[in-house]
This record gives sequence, C-alpha cells and structure tokens, in this order.
Amino acid sequence: AIDLAENSWRQVKFDLRLLKPQALFANMTGRGVTARAILDGAFTAPSFDYRIAADRVAIDNTGLEVLTIAGRGRLTRQPWSIPVALRAARVTGVGEAGGGILRNLSVDGNLRVTPTLITGDALKVRSDQLVSTADVRIDLTNGQFQVGLTGRLGKYLIPGLGIVDVQSRLRVVPGTGGAVLSGEARVDVLRLDNAFFRSLAGGLPRITTQLYRGPDRILRLNNLRVSAPALSFAGSGYRRTDGTFHIEGSGRQRQYGPFRLVLDGPIERPTVDLLLARPNDAAQLSNVRVRLEPAGENFNFRATGGSILGPFTGNGTILLPKGGQSAVRIDALNVGETRVAGLLNIVTGGLEGRLAVSGGGLSGEILLRPVGSVQRVEAHLAAENARLGTVATVRRGRLDAVALLDPAGASVEATATATALRSGPVSIAR
Repeated sequence: AIDLAENSWRQVKFDLRLLKPQALFANMTGRGVTARAILDGAFTAPSFDYRIAADRVAIDNTGLEVLTIAGRGRLTRQPWSIPVALRAARVTGVGEAGGGILRNLSVDGNLRVTPTLITGDALKVRSDQLVSTADVRIDLTNGQFQVGLTGRLGKYLIPGLGIVDVQSRLRVVPGTGGAVLSGEARVDVLRLDNAFFRSLAGGLPRITTQLYRGPDRILRLNNLRVSAPALSFAGSGYRRTDGTFHIEGSGRQRQYGPFRLVLDGPIERPTVDLLLARPNDAAQLSNVRVRLEPAGENFNFRATGGSILGPFTGNGTILLPKGGQSAVRIDALNVGETRVAGLLNIVTGGLEGRLAVSGGGLSGEILLRPVGSVQRVEAHLAAENARLGTVATVRRGRLDAVALLDPAGASVEATATATALRSGPVSIAR
C-alpha cells in the first residue's frame, strides 16, 4: 500500500520484466532481464531492497551472462547512497583471453545518485584472475561517463609462454563511435616456459607500455619497452580485435648485438622477422635476416646473411616440445658449395651438439657446447680440392680448432695444414 495520509510506502513491491532492451539504450540487447524492488517507510527516507537479474545483457558486442545486481539501504537526502553488488558468470565480446580473465566477475561498492549524476569511488572489482578498483562518473543529463581502473592481474598463465603478473592504470571515457580507453601497464614475467625466448632474454623480462583503444577496438601499445638481463627493446605495436598482435622496434641482445624485430600473430606463437646487424664478429656475420614461423609447438626458420666465408643461407626448425629438450635442428646451412647440418640443444649459456660438414671439398664436424656463459666451438675439418666460400681454395688440408666466442673478444687455438692454398693474389705452396 501507499499511505498518502502518512506519506509512506507500506511494503510496496515491484516486479518488472524488460521486454525490449532497446527501449533503454539503442545499442543494448538482453534476454531474461527482470527486476524486483521493495520500498518501505516514509517518502522522505524509505528503505529499499532491489535485485536485477538477466540471463544475458550486452551493450554493442560486450555482454554479461548470468548477471545479478543487488543491494539494500535507505534513501535519505540527496545524493542517495545505493549499495551495489554485481555478479556475472561470464563476460563475452572481449576475446578468449579477456573472457578467461573476467570469469566470475564481481563489483562491490556504493554509488552516489542524484537526478543528474551517478558517481562511485574505489569500487572493488574481482574475478578469477583480476583484482582491481574502479571509479565511475555518469552524467545522466547527456549520457557522458568516465571510468578509472587500477588493477592487478596476478599469476596469469599464457599457454606456451609462461606466467605473468600485470599491473595497470586505465581510464575509459566516451568517444565518437564508442568508448575510448587509455592508460599504462607493467608486465612482470614470473615464469618463462619458452626455452628459446628464455635463452635470448637471459632471465625474466619486464614489459612496460602506454595503452590506447579507440572506437575501432584496436588496442595500441605506445612506448613499448622490454628489459631483461640479456635483452633490451623499444618499439610500438597494436592488438587487433581478433586477439593477435603486431609489434616492431629495435634493441640489443647481449650475445648477438643490435637487432630490429617485427612480430605478428598470437603473442604466444607469433611470426618473427629479425635483422641482426653484427651477431658474431669472430665469424664476421653481418646483416643476418632470420624469419621464424610457428609450426605446431615448434618454429620453422629461414636465415640469410654474410660471413667470413661469404654469403650464406639456412633453414631448419626450433624444437620446443612440452616438457622436453628444446633444440635447433639445422636442416641446411649453405656457404658456397659447403653444407652444414645437425641438431643443437638449447642449454644454459648457449648451444650444445654436433654439426656435420660436407660438400665443396670439405668434410668433418663442428662440436658446440657452452663454457659458463661463453659459447665453445670445436672444429675438425679435412679439405680435398676445397673452396672455402668466396675466400680461398686449397688442394689438400686439415683444420683442428677450438674457439671461445666471448663477446669481449674471441679466442682461437688451432692447428692447420694446407697445400696449394690460394686467397686472392696470395698463393702458399705448403
């Protein structure tokens, strides 16, 4: 009853069904949207108890499934304080990764409400993976809004890459054609499962970036920086609406020197194009181009560049079996008429394994293993009417050598014999 003599509500109960969600907002869809409310007490300060539920409700492509919003309190003078407890089993339209992060979403706090304005400070936002706080401001006179988010995504597993901890500060405001998101994020890699990337980084990297997402829903990564014990990188990129990334920039790796990188595709299994200016001075490697393409759990690679023996080409596979030994299988590394092939395990400090050498008058083997953080290379080669790339020819010879490829300066101990050695205008009989 509504008691007009006493100006009071008497346990007035409302049950509502939303038949046409577009009647509220043109871009809203929903299924099974209902509301229940109870008012009791004086008109000037009644108590209230409300509950909103929906099988699904969405604005544009972003939806909430199995949704409830509930609260109870008393309406005193404005601004009214409205407790909010939101629960949603699933969030859709935010990609597979985003949906996993926001599963079992909850928002708790109080909203201050006037006929023209809704505000909320330090609302507690939680999900299976996320812990965050949110500030909200909604202008009811023109529909303009602002949302600020400060959150942490703790120990999030990216399959094939590892476990990360993400901290971010984000701001959401309306823009022409949709909401605009901006802010910054820091990603600390807590566990790096990809042995190849782990060997390049020399440890666990930290990633920082500025974020911007406009109405086109493409997330832009500006001033992107990666720092790790053996690696530094600066660049920019973007995340497409299908969840794939495009990142490019330049940096330096402790062992291989300066590089340029273009990465494209899923972040855990991208296609990578690398340009290494001087990856190894001892071998006079220069302008080495490497392309990595995902192939199941592995990466196929192709390489070209210059060396002490002239131009080279190569191809093979980086093997990354789950729980197994990571390795580089070189199917063919061609320098002139000589071919090198074999399997090198990726171990702490470098590469370990054996390469067979054949063709162009050369035969033998090259053995690799790291000594601490320095790569050791041992070679046993025989020559018979051999052509050494574009550098020299030799009628007969043998080389037994051990090299330590220290970035501070390589050392070589070797014994070599040769007859009829010719290099350019120089000829040595024996």
